[in-house]
Amino acid sequence: MQLIAGTMILTGVALGTLVNPWFLALAAFFGAGLTFAGATGTCGLALVLLRMPWNRLSAMPADGTATCAAGAASTCAAPATPEK
Repeated sequence: MQLIAGTMILTGVALGTLVNPWFLALAAFFGAGLTFAGATGTCGLALVLLRMPWNRLSAMPADGTATCAAGAASTCAAPATPEK
């Protein structure tokens, strides 16, 4: 999330400086979002990234271990399984 927000701010400042000052609004938008996230502890961009296809769990294997659609088991949490 920080990489995306930082890239968008840097892009907005560069385009605002080199192309058109209206691109500074892009940097201001992401800066305001980071300020809001820091003040409230909630981050809308992180919630959007959480719902991206590469962050979804693939089918649950028979042994009960979970893997992400990207294939990295250590980056995704296994879903809670009800006790029987």
